[in-house]
Amino acid sequence: MKTLTQDQIDAVIDWMNNWEQLENTAIPIRFKEDWIKQLNLDVVNQSKFEPQKNIDMKTLLIIDTEADRVDYRIVENDDTITLYRSNSEHWSPDCQGEELLSVTDDGNGVKWSKSIKKMDYSELNHFMILCKYIDNRQPFPQTYILAEQ
Repeated sequence: MKTLTQDQIDAVIDWMNNWEQLENTAIPIRFKEDWIKQLNLDVVNQSKFEPQKNIDMKTLLIIDTEADRVDYRIVENDDTITLYRSNSEHWSPDCQGEELLSVTDDGNGVKWSKSIKKMDYSELNHFMILCKYIDNRQPFPQTYILAEQ
C-alpha cells in the first residue's frame, strides 16, 4: 500500500469535514491518526537507507523583484528559523547556500546563533530580514517578496 503525503492526508480530512454525515464524528480524526502513524513508520523505515527528512520543515524564498532573483532562503524547522544565502549565481561560489543567521525560540524568548552586540551592515540586514519574518506584521522592503518553495 502506498503511503499518503501530509498534504494528501490534510486534503482528505478537509474533504471529510465538508460532509454533513462525517462532520463532528471520530471518522476524520481516526483516519488522520492512522495515516499519520503510517507516514511516520515509512519515514522511519526509509531512514535506514536515506537521511530522514523533517516533515514539519518549511522553506521560503526571498525574491528580489528589482533584480528578478532569489537572494535568500528561510528554513523554519521546529522552533528554529534559519536564514541562508540562495544558491543564485550572483553570490560567489564559496558563499552560495551559506547559513547566515538563525534564531531559536526556547519558550522564554529567543536565542540568536551569533552575537548581536556588534554587526556590520550586511549582518544587520540579515538580522532585519529574520526579525521582519518573525513579526509578520512588519513588511519586507519593497524590493523583496516572500514565496513558499
